[in-house]
Amino acid sequence: MADVSGFDPVSAARNLAEAFFYRYHNSTKHTVDKLLSGDHYLDWKNQPDPFRLYSGADVKELSRAINEGSERYFELIPASKKAVHERSADAELISNLLFYSTAISAWKQVRNSDNRWALRVNASSGNLHPTETHLAVHNIHGIARGVYHYSVRDHSLECRAEGEHARQIWALAGNSIDSCPPMLVCFTSVLWRECWKYRQRGFRYCQHDMGHALGALMVAADSLGWSTKPFAIFPDEEVARLLGVFGTDECPALIIGLQPSGQSQESGHSGSTASSGSTGDSVDTASGVDFQPGAFKGTPNKLSSEIIEYEIVDRAQKACCLTAEQVAGIREKLKANGHARSLFIDARPATLVACEEEDISARLDLPYARMKAIDEPAHKTIRRRRSAVDMDGRKRMSLAVLSCILASTTRGFDADFARALSITPAQTNEDCGAYLIDLFVYAHRVDDLQPGLYFFDRPRQELVPLALADQRENAKFISCFQDIAADGCFALSMVADLARANYLFGDRGYKLAHYEGGVIGQLLYLASAALGYDSTGIGCFIDDAINKYLVLPEGTEVVYNFTVGGAVNDARLTTLPSYDFAQ
Repeated sequence: MADVSGFDPVSAARNLAEAFFYRYHNSTKHTVDKLLSGDHYLDWKNQPDPFRLYSGADVKELSRAINEGSERYFELIPASKKAVHERSADAELISNLLFYSTAISAWKQVRNSDNRWALRVNASSGNLHPTETHLAVHNIHGIARGVYHYSVRDHSLECRAEGEHARQIWALAGNSIDSCPPMLVCFTSVLWRECWKYRQRGFRYCQHDMGHALGALMVAADSLGWSTKPFAIFPDEEVARLLGVFGTDECPALIIGLQPSGQSQESGHSGSTASSGSTGDSVDTASGVDFQPGAFKGTPNKLSSEIIEYEIVDRAQKACCLTAEQVAGIREKLKANGHARSLFIDARPATLVACEEEDISARLDLPYARMKAIDEPAHKTIRRRRSAVDMDGRKRMSLAVLSCILASTTRGFDADFARALSITPAQTNEDCGAYLIDLFVYAHRVDDLQPGLYFFDRPRQELVPLALADQRENAKFISCFQDIAADGCFALSMVADLARANYLFGDRGYKLAHYEGGVIGQLLYLASAALGYDSTGIGCFIDDAINKYLVLPEGTEVVYNFTVGGAVNDARLTTLPSYDFAQ
């Protein structure tokens, strides 16, 4: 099928080899030899502090009035979304939004010991949580305009600065300054938190986790009657200065506008943009307002006694940063190349021969999903999400449940680098939404589905059989010999079209592909939990073994693995409340 966007896969794959992110990606691939010869030992005394605090910043306590709605998880799915009561734009909304997206969900403790650690609502590789949350408030009752850092440990806000930061950040994201929503959530990433354990490969996991945080925020906002509009194409330095994190260990990653679902958010892709060349403290926005933020309050705590720097990680992060001039170029390319279409390998992998069997429908049957879902409010599902450590190797699921999980997690989302899929039975590749990730499914214990390897055709919502044979040993091997990949009901590999990501976004595309994978991962967690299953993301995999087994075309790479099934609970652990006001 011809690509009407003007994108040439052959030349794009050739250009990919010159991208720094691709050199980073190849250098951090796992191999069997690397895994067997590893001599890395964790320095537990130097483990990063999981909680960022800004000493000296004014602390604003958040409301302890936490609301639990009656809607269940599958009533929040956009395809037939139940109307959710819109919560007022006040401090209580912010408290609930953060409580259901980035807060502590529980504490785990080893019985008869003092060893305990916090779990969070959004998933994270190794439970290390590199993502920090900042708010840029524009019009929230009871909270002054300005920039705030969310203190996860205390469920409070630390006021960093007062002023019109939100409008300026909104303009830098490519929007009219006058269309600024009531508040922005700005996610930053602390790379050291993951690199402490995973070294050079930790940069990848920071990007997955950013996607997890975005997915959690989108669901939390939906559950409160608010909508989200994410932006990832912006000039990094200017945004860092407006957030008060320039020159620190935090890297800006996402800007998400939030406002009541009944109102539309103006996207500025065809309107005003921030001017190029601004590198000082003042940000000259499209409206002509020259905003000079005052001094920021608060000093960030040092997370470890020793910070080990990895040159290739620093270079990868710098390569992924954008100047205002580069931002303008990307936005023009998106306009000219019609990126709102399927991004993978047309409808299915051309280099793999599908089995002689009819395509298997994997459409989202919402009435079935609601019928099979656990009878609990969505907010409870959100808060009890966990990452399984082991699977029992026995639990089974129906094909209908698998279909609901896949379809509800791969419908896309509306961001400046992606557009939500609008899937209908008659839809074709030309008019489906944009995406960078496709899924290959290793079916182990799914009733009415023969064990085997399947390609999930997102636009057609079909499972295409590729190899009908037991996949458990394959899934285990490619996931660094981990039993959990074989003991679930199914496992999957997320594959990114990095050639197209590079063509559209340059090095920034590497982050964006991982963001999408993380969003899918967070939704997999939630859909599975709502249907009575457990899941976990797998960042440790033997890259080229998967690429070879799936016969991936040049320019595409596996970026994330996942497994869903029945968890084995560890009797040595006990669960404690997250905060003194929440049980």
